[in-house]
Amino acid sequence: MENSETTLKILLTAGASDLGIALTRYLASAGHQVFASVGTNQDAKLTRQIGGIPVYIDTTRDSEIASSLKMAKADVAINLDVQEFNAPPSVASRWSAEHVVSSTVGIVNAVEAVGTPYLIHVSPAFIYADSKAPVNEEGKLRRSGDHPLITAALKAEKAVKNASVKSTIIRAGYTYGANSPDMLNLRKAILAGKGLTSSDNLASWIYVDDLASAIALTVEQQPDNAVINVTDGNFVSPKHFLDDLADGMGISGAISKSMGILSMFTGKRVADDLVSLSSQASNDTAKEVLGWEPAYPAHADGVAQLLISWRSQLTV
Repeated sequence: MENSETTLKILLTAGASDLGIALTRYLASAGHQVFASVGTNQDAKLTRQIGGIPVYIDTTRDSEIASSLKMAKADVAINLDVQEFNAPPSVASRWSAEHVVSSTVGIVNAVEAVGTPYLIHVSPAFIYADSKAPVNEEGKLRRSGDHPLITAALKAEKAVKNASVKSTIIRAGYTYGANSPDMLNLRKAILAGKGLTSSDNLASWIYVDDLASAIALTVEQQPDNAVINVTDGNFVSPKHFLDDLADGMGISGAISKSMGILSMFTGKRVADDLVSLSSQASNDTAKEVLGWEPAYPAHADGVAQLLISWRSQLTV
């Protein structure tokens, strides 16, 4: 991303997450001043190393977010907290519906109280209802009550849409990157030969750096009250993703197992771990509105880069 002519002051939550780190790098390299929420001194050190300014915030408390927004004199606030729960569904175990809602309401209240001009909220693309073809941003959404996390994600989006400030909602595919704790747990499970629950239903995916680049473009262009899907546009099942990842790691034989008999009992009910969802979110709007193109337009490209990153870390 080329340096922007206008320097913006940006506050983002979940600054120490894989996406937070990637986004801080993008924005800082473009000349923006980035205030990233962190939870530990180690996270703060890394944030400084990549050009950001660490701030300690309880992101469920509007007063703490508001104080940081005032201190930063922020032009833009970015809510990444919900995105922390949007990892590949076969392994993620840190889901918290309560945090999804409370962190979003917290940042909405804070930007309204302070008068921060622009808010970006990153939401999961799996809230789209199952479809046989890719859907745009007008696609049918799942119903509140289908699953606690889906209900929470819908409530969070509603809070953003009802906010009195200019905003954009980005709906992202399952997000994967080298430093995601969920992906690191997934690597451990594969190496240990554990069978991981999956399904053959098509889903949306995005490599973390591509998602960061789309958010960075949104920061600079600031479309008004928009919803934008950010996916690689290549829809594959969790089983396909897991098997390709395992093959790339040199693990022979399938490590994923389908929902199997469980699906017979659950019927159309959403599985507890979300792995049976099938959402195909088109990225056409992101390309047209933001001028964005994914550097990794297929999961195979992203998985290859992921493995390169992991191998480089092991040799350091």
